[in-house]
Amino acid sequence: MSCEKNQDFLEGEEDILRKMSEAEMVLVGLGEAFDAAEPGDAEKEAMALLREKGMAWLLPLCEERLRGEEEQMRIGRGLENLAKALEGKNYFVISQGKNNRIPSTAWRQGRLVMPCGTMLKAQCSAKCEGSAPSVLSDEIFKKLEALTDRFLENVKEPWEEAKDQSAAMLPPKVWECMQVIRFREKAKKPVEEYVRNVKEVLGSCECCGAERVLNVLAFEAYDQRGYLTDWDRYTKWLSGSMNRKLLLLELGTSESLPGLIREPFQKISELNLKSGHYRIGATGGSKMEQKAVETCTNAIDWLEKLC
Repeated sequence: MSCEKNQDFLEGEEDILRKMSEAEMVLVGLGEAFDAAEPGDAEKEAMALLREKGMAWLLPLCEERLRGEEEQMRIGRGLENLAKALEGKNYFVISQGKNNRIPSTAWRQGRLVMPCGTMLKAQCSAKCEGSAPSVLSDEIFKKLEALTDRFLENVKEPWEEAKDQSAAMLPPKVWECMQVIRFREKAKKPVEEYVRNVKEVLGSCECCGAERVLNVLAFEAYDQRGYLTDWDRYTKWLSGSMNRKLLLLELGTSESLPGLIREPFQKISELNLKSGHYRIGATGGSKMEQKAVETCTNAIDWLEKLC
């Protein structure tokens, strides 16, 4: 069902608040809309260099910092509104997003699971048995944020320098390729400096001495122990939702990882005839027969007005 056909759905926050109050249980899925950021040309190429260096685990942090402090505060306010609306309810939140505002929200204890990881935890890069992912201190995380902000600012000058060079009489496509090549040469220093400083801040594994990295799915040796305790709690909660009046609420979800939120929510709504299934700000149509009602309203905009 296309969200364009449901523009009149959920015209005000009273609708969803009423449905929450009537439900016995509420399952919330937070999608990638809480992470998404549109990088500029310089940032995009710099992040590509990080990926080539095997540092893809830093990209979620870069993307988050690109959203800016004002946008991050807006996300935080929206999530707090949601937590407030859920107070007193039997709920669980599963997040596809890795935004650090998500685990920082005042959810009911033990009612959040983040299978894609979180930037607030670090893991051993060797995924050694003796060292499970651990929460970063506020001091360390603030240092990582400052280093990332400086890195994203530092790559702008090399991009401008590469762009300012004469295009001679080259075809546009050739000129664009040459610009990227020149930028990559000029950006080596800020990229190497950023990687070196981040590694220094994160330190090494106390167990095996390997480097520590952020505990996010983007890392090739992602350590799932960072969320498995929460996952066990989540699956037990789900097992008790059958034949209960259940509200399924997807916020900013997409088809990028359909097996995490999109398809399980759909299957639950099909099996539980007492359930209601709603998507706000979802992108990409479901391939399955589905009864979910959708609205194109931006999920973060909607949350900010919720309470």
